Amino acid sequence: MKVSSDAKSDLQWQEMTKDSVEIYDAIKPAGRNVHIWITYQLGKAATTKRYYTNDAIGIAKNIVDVASTNLMIRKPFDDEYEGEKNELKCYRLEGKNKLTRIPFKLDKNKHYTIIFITKNRFGSTNEFQIVAENDLATNVYKEIGIVKIPLDW
Repeated sequence: MKVSSDAKSDLQWQEMTKDSVEIYDAIKPAGRNVHIWITYQLGKAATTKRYYTNDAIGIAKNIVDVASTNLMIRKPFDDEYEGEKNELKCYRLEGKNKLTRIPFKLDKNKHYTIIFITKNRFGSTNEFQIVAENDLATNVYKEIGIVKIPLDW
């Protein structure tokens, strides 16, 4: 999501908010009742953070106000893989009631993403992060477990 070309430089965040409301008006149940993905850029300070919140968005934080769900995605840092200083403690929930925690490690030879649920009108928010494995050769994305990333201020 970018600022409209006719936006005045000192009112950019207001223009982005207005644009996001217009998009929502088009997709909501009274409109077309569809789902839409909108990508946006993180603020510069967020690139070194491990834990993402809506504050990482930068000048356009208000675009999240109209969204039903906001997901923020990053790749694991090099020191979050198996055997490293900040190794992530990932697990999958299995068993009859999906309550048994089966730990697993991130393999440096695979591609992963970590998904932060920073807004969710349909369920929990920031309770855990989703770990997904990505096969870039076949463009297959598979959620394989969850992790709890500690806050870094």
